Amino acid sequence: MKMRIVLLLFTILLVSCSKNKEQYARIKGVTVSENNNKNVMLFTFDENDSILSVDTTTVKNKSFTFKKKPYIKTLSVISIGNYPEPVYSGEFILESGDISIEMLKNSFEAKGTPINNSNKEYLKVGIRYANTIKKINKSDSTPNQNSMKDAQNELFNAIKKIFLNNKDNGLGRKIYIEQLNGIFQDKIYPLGTNQLKNDPQIIRLAEGIKKQREIKRRSLQLIGQKYRNFKCITKTGDTVNISQYLGSTDFELLDFWASWCGPCIAELPNLKKLDHQQKTWLNAITKHNLENWEQLRVVEPNKVKNSYFFEGIPHTVLISKDGNIEITGTRAEGVKTFLQQKNQQ
Repeated sequence: MKMRIVLLLFTILLVSCSKNKEQYARIKGVTVSENNNKNVMLFTFDENDSILSVDTTTVKNKSFTFKKKPYIKTLSVISIGNYPEPVYSGEFILESGDISIEMLKNSFEAKGTPINNSNKEYLKVGIRYANTIKKINKSDSTPNQNSMKDAQNELFNAIKKIFLNNKDNGLGRKIYIEQLNGIFQDKIYPLGTNQLKNDPQIIRLAEGIKKQREIKRRSLQLIGQKYRNFKCITKTGDTVNISQYLGSTDFELLDFWASWCGPCIAELPNLKKLDHQQKTWLNAITKHNLENWEQLRVVEPNKVKNSYFFEGIPHTVLISKDGNIEITGTRAEGVKTFLQQKNQQ
């Protein structure tokens, strides 16, 4: 009987020790030699992105370690270096167990525990999808819509599987937020738990999506209606109405942009290509080419945004010679497709 009691106590002790051991996230990290003797900072955040804690250690012989209580509700951030010097950083889940982190130039990886391994797979899913789309576009100048749809379905099924396995932790929260901002809004939202749907950040995001959809709906209702006139200022300081630029060509493309807007600048080369092709397709634009497009400053930006129902830029509006709105909110590729269809009629 005594032996059994001793054995029982010993078993309980082992179980207890094992449990205590698993209550820590044990991080072993490696980095480049340039980071030797630099501080490594580990940040944890709550659901409102407020900092819960900051831990610091030092890189020795290209390696560093942390031992910390786990926190899996949100992603943690680990960082080495301060701007303007090179900064190495990445996100991971502070999960109990052994976590291996690699912080190299242009590369970050966290693995070793179930959630972090799932996060690694989630990132791979996106890379595989991007490579698939590249192959589809490369194999056909006019990509097969069924192939694109199949690729998207495969992507969502992979994302869905990872999300459902992690919907109660920080990775699930990350996936939910990212996909609500992407093309799978309608598919991912119903899969969220009540806790996710009541998350303050996600509530704000859902409200923003609802507002964007309403603006988009009203914007699309403009198609077929007469354009809304508005005042602008030329480069020489003269005040003009947009109506002064309509009627001289078959179509007039209004591109709302700003010098500080990165996506606007990125779209300009596409618009240049569009202008060149448009002359070939329709011979319609003879007065304006993109190299010398009239640059106008809108006098009342908010009034124009409310009239044409848009918030973000770049934003385009294609107006026909008779003043009807043909396209709104479409990038250069969409305008190109529309003009090709018109040319074939």
